[in-house]
Amino acid sequence: MKGKILFLKSIILLAVIVFVTLGVVMIFQLFQGGHVSDVPYQIWIMFVTIWLEIGFGCYVAILLNRLLNLIRQNTAFSTATLAVVERIKNQVLIMSVISLGIAPTIFAMGGQGWEWFALVITGCFVVIPFGIYAVISILAECLKNAIDIKTENNLTV
Repeated sequence: MKGKILFLKSIILLAVIVFVTLGVVMIFQLFQGGHVSDVPYQIWIMFVTIWLEIGFGCYVAILLNRLLNLIRQNTAFSTATLAVVERIKNQVLIMSVISLGIAPTIFAMGGQGWEWFALVITGCFVVIPFGIYAVISILAECLKNAIDIKTENNLTV
């Protein structure tokens, strides 16, 4: 079990490193071109959106690390675990709403005749985070029911 948890923690750490690195590269690309005032407002909206997503994503990574620590301590079916899962669920909902900020950039990139493409891409960027939120909500309800059953029947897990 320790090996699996260590593997999952390393995946989380690697994901954080990759996303922060891509965000830093984006900063260099944005400020490399000369005058920052020449950058369209849609790019600024996307820039702020992506960095907010990176910030909330790092917080979710910290919460996932806490969740893995609780699992390692054999307290997977506890109220502490449920509290962490609920916080992850709330952060993912916030990230889903923030992801709407990418829409103006995608619509600006889509020129005449590309409106359908912009709608599909925007839909993917917006629907996927809300889908992840739905899955986490279902898992949180399952965990809540499992904790209730464990408590009612004095089970040990």
